Amino acid sequence: MADSRATPPRARGDLSVLPRCKWSGPGELADGSLQLPTAARGTRTCAVVGSSDILRLVPQGSLIDRHALVWRVNNAPTVGFEMSAGRRTSVRVVNHVPVEKWLLRDHNRSALLATRDGREYDRYLCAPDEGIEHGCVLSRVAGGAANGRLQQELRDYRAAHPTHQLTLMNRRMHEYGARCNREIGGNTPSAGLLTVLLALSVCDTPVSLFGFWPFCCHARAGWPAMNYKYSQGNRTRFICCSRGRERMEAEYGFYDALQTRGLVRVHSSPPNRGTRLPDSRRQCLTDQGLAECTAP
Repeated sequence: MADSRATPPRARGDLSVLPRCKWSGPGELADGSLQLPTAARGTRTCAVVGSSDILRLVPQGSLIDRHALVWRVNNAPTVGFEMSAGRRTSVRVVNHVPVEKWLLRDHNRSALLATRDGREYDRYLCAPDEGIEHGCVLSRVAGGAANGRLQQELRDYRAAHPTHQLTLMNRRMHEYGARCNREIGGNTPSAGLLTVLLALSVCDTPVSLFGFWPFCCHARAGWPAMNYKYSQGNRTRFICCSRGRERMEAEYGFYDALQTRGLVRVHSSPPNRGTRLPDSRRQCLTDQGLAECTAP
């Protein structure tokens, strides 16, 4: 029997059909944030790539790169992780952290590299020579003073790197993301959630989601406990079980509801949803715990 909740074909960008976080306000959410080329209906396929360690366990790179647009979040790398996460980047949505790190690199690269995570920010990911196709979008922050600092950092960055493609997310999109985050029970909208909403506003559906699996603290649904991000090894594993992190589980529940209605397709799903962890990977994790397990 067909699912009565399934959503009929929608006009591209129509967010009024979402089960939560409906949008029917004036203007396009992407205005001022993106300059995308025109595309015929059905041809703007989109992949949004998160940072979950599930991409290391089950690489999806070739499938990701087959989409017309590939969206990435913050400083999640591609170089060295092409098999897991793909090579292409069309749009990257970043929060204030990468911009602050890149400004520190401008001032004192040695100081950046001396920080715990400095090497993760040693590449200017919005630079033309990084192969980014349509640029980076900087998410806003809550609060007048904090947002004022962010805008000054953006001006400083643009002055230092006039050829880099970095634009500020428009206020309409920022406010919509904050409202959506409240509706789904989150504590603060992650860059991942904002990226998914932005992609839904301009892409054909279903939007493909890769690397979205927040349940890394403990084994779940056939998957083992895993590292926090595919690129960080077990150095940041502790964040998986931190109570202070963003409520990614609430966001995942929202994505699952979107998938039920045919609006997204969550490719990095637990084994009982169509993907099974290869036995070789299971054995590797069993033998080596959360140490670096490479593909066979």
